[in-house]
Amino acid sequence: MKKGRSVILGLSIAALTLGGFGAGVYAYSQIKLVVNGKNISTPIEVMDGTSYVPLRAVSEALGAQVTWDEHTQTVEISRMPGSPVGAAASAMADGDGVYPLKLEIRSGPMRMTISKITVTSAYQAARQSSPIRAVVLEVRIENTSQEEVHWNVKSGSLVLNTKEYIPNALFPASGDVDGVFGSHGIKEGNLVFELKEPPQSIHSMTYILDEPLGNGTDVPTSAGPSTAAHIVLSPRRGRANGIGSS
Repeated sequence: MKKGRSVILGLSIAALTLGGFGAGVYAYSQIKLVVNGKNISTPIEVMDGTSYVPLRAVSEALGAQVTWDEHTQTVEISRMPGSPVGAAASAMADGDGVYPLKLEIRSGPMRMTISKITVTSAYQAARQSSPIRAVVLEVRIENTSQEEVHWNVKSGSLVLNTKEYIPNALFPASGDVDGVFGSHGIKEGNLVFELKEPPQSIHSMTYILDEPLGNGTDVPTSAGPSTAAHIVLSPRRGRANGIGSS
């Protein structure tokens, strides 16, 4: 029996049923799935020389959303709205609604690291405020250049697997984590997105960011591309494996 075979998929994927492994049957544990150079842990079955890859695992790794329509018996794969996904991660719960991970999002000289996601029905920005349903991203943002850069990350939108669209973070609750970044400037804090859906229904999300802008001239110019990050949440305990953009 041959070993060490890999299924390698890129962004130009056209089909999720892959062939070409030749005759014979391979145990799914001996076949690796690689998406854009990253290993994806998922079972793969081989029947009659054709390898069958789980639809959801591959689609979500490529930043797409998978939905099932029971009435029409239809599986729908769709791209999240916004710019192409530049980073992705799978985060596993380390507590009730708490998902530690290490995901880096890059755009030009700007680097955002998301170190934790909290999905809760009782978030309070301050003691006197009423609790709200929220997704909270714990972030560290750095300008790696010597030039002044403006990045309005609070205006980034969040798209959930429930199809709920949150156009921006709550500005008072999110604190001072965006705006103007001086030479090698760093800001840390939380991005708070208010939820309408119950937190237990949230299984994945895409965070969409506008481009950072250079402040070196009278007319701001683009300092990097618009980008996005797709994150899959798992109830299993453990740490996350992040896939960073380049």
